Amino acid sequence: MGVCSSFLNGVRNLEEECTTEVKLVRVSLPKAPPQTKPKSNPVGVSADFVRDFLGNIKTTFPDHWSELTTKDVCDLLIIPRTNGANEAYIDYLQKENPSYLGEATVFISHAWRYKIVDILQTLLEYAEENSLQPPFFWFDLFINNQNIAQDLPQTWWTTTFMDSIKSIGKVLLVLSPWDDPIPLTRAWCLWEIYCSLSQTGVEFIIRLPLAEDENLCNAIVENFDSVVNTLVRVQAERAEAWNPKDKEMIFTAIEKTIGFSELNAKVKDQIRSWCITKATSSDQAIPYFLKSLEINRHVSGIKTATTLLHLRSAYDQQHDHKRAIRFFLQALPLALSEVGEKHSTMISLYTNLGLAYTREHKYVEALESHEKARSVGASLTHDSHELLAPIYNNIGGVHHTLHNTEVALENFSKAVSIAETTWGTNHPTTAMAYNSIGQSHQQNGDHDTALKFFIRAHDIFVETFGEKHTHTATVYQQMGESYLAKANPQEVVVYFKKALSLRSSLQRDPSIQVAASHSRFGAALLALECFEDAKHHLAIALQLCLSNAGEKHEWTASTHFTLGKLFISLNNRADAIHHLTCATSTRLALFGKDHPLTRETQDLLKQATEDEERT
Repeated sequence: MGVCSSFLNGVRNLEEECTTEVKLVRVSLPKAPPQTKPKSNPVGVSADFVRDFLGNIKTTFPDHWSELTTKDVCDLLIIPRTNGANEAYIDYLQKENPSYLGEATVFISHAWRYKIVDILQTLLEYAEENSLQPPFFWFDLFINNQNIAQDLPQTWWTTTFMDSIKSIGKVLLVLSPWDDPIPLTRAWCLWEIYCSLSQTGVEFIIRLPLAEDENLCNAIVENFDSVVNTLVRVQAERAEAWNPKDKEMIFTAIEKTIGFSELNAKVKDQIRSWCITKATSSDQAIPYFLKSLEINRHVSGIKTATTLLHLRSAYDQQHDHKRAIRFFLQALPLALSEVGEKHSTMISLYTNLGLAYTREHKYVEALESHEKARSVGASLTHDSHELLAPIYNNIGGVHHTLHNTEVALENFSKAVSIAETTWGTNHPTTAMAYNSIGQSHQQNGDHDTALKFFIRAHDIFVETFGEKHTHTATVYQQMGESYLAKANPQEVVVYFKKALSLRSSLQRDPSIQVAASHSRFGAALLALECFEDAKHHLAIALQLCLSNAGEKHEWTASTHFTLGKLFISLNNRADAIHHLTCATSTRLALFGKDHPLTRETQDLLKQATEDEERT
């Protein structure tokens, strides 16, 4: 008799999204100071309010609602409703419908010349994608008292924006139109971008209205370089403002701090990075890059190398890692001829090549690439330089996969030490190192220490990226694994459900990551002797693995292996032998005969076959 009947029914009532708060057991790590997050964030408005306010605009101005700018709505709706009490719109809402208000989680950067319907629709699209943790928007139109806005000193505005952005920790820049983005020409928007990029721990997100997003993707396919060039024509010193005094004040602040050249460079880097992400995530990007490659081969070595790397990213997005590696290998000699071996560019190239080899289970080649990255990094810096932290983390990751626990732990420890020294104990890079070393302790059977690092990583990830993020899902799953080893079934189910819910919400289509979560949840339920529930999740996992990655994938093999164990427990040896045979074949092909996972699978298959023959 398993433990299902005693506890699993009690947790089935958790909604599939697992919206119930998970209470973490807090344990302190050495040298980890208390978090310095402000006690509370400013007030924000909910997506429900945004939706209802948009509807209010449409009914109030039925003939021309679609043409109204934010400035128009301020003059025609906000001020008339609030000038009697001389208050901000959120004060008006507090009396009329306080359920619309909550602690702000996203600061909205926008231009008042925008059509407000585009801004509000963009916020609703963002909220729909982040429904697991509903956002509350700090939108200046509603948050600030517009009746006295013109009388406030400029220093009040700059301080308010700077402090609000730091407190909230996430900025959403609504960019439109894509081919002549207004925010990049407005002094206040550039000030908000500067406040985002100059403060540690602030996440900066760029969004387009849906129609503009489609236009951008089409333009990327036609001419990627032209799109990038259009978007990065940022010249902060030419930005304008409604009030000339605002412009003067902002320009003075920029000149006294970052300077125009540095601000321009930072904004361009952000826009360029975002544009490349859009390109490589577009299904239509590959044909463009292939066409661009043929042109650049006859023009420029560095442009050819860059296009090859874009192709690598695009194929990586499609999980076609063999082609990704091929384009990497073509780009390497071109980059070497341009910058030489001892250059930071080569660190990035070797690192990403190593990651691509890891995804293809070519661990010897992966280690060679990561060691080359470490060698270049060491030649350019010193042993504890920040460049080396992720490299040690990657080397440790390969050894962790190969079950070389001591070597993995040694490299993870170096990564943690460098990260804590360089970025402190509350930085996402440090969190990645905590997460990795936690996995190493977990593999070594030290689950109490593993949980300490997982909880620390969780806190930083949520603080930095929010609850709805792939890193958070990964940590929840690992915590579930450790609680399983510690025989804590209640925590096992809660954490695995949280991980699965997050994975499912983060992927629009069923993916290998969702499959992995189903597979591990199934394995945990099997260990708890919840056979039917285990079978349900493992069947989903296998279907997703086969449809997304095929038979020769590590998660397909892992799911077959767990199904084999399940059918042995159910005394169905024929099905057990089938699944264990599939798992053995795949693991031999991926890992070789000497890998612990291969030996484990072969031993179980041999035992099942012998038992079947005896009966």
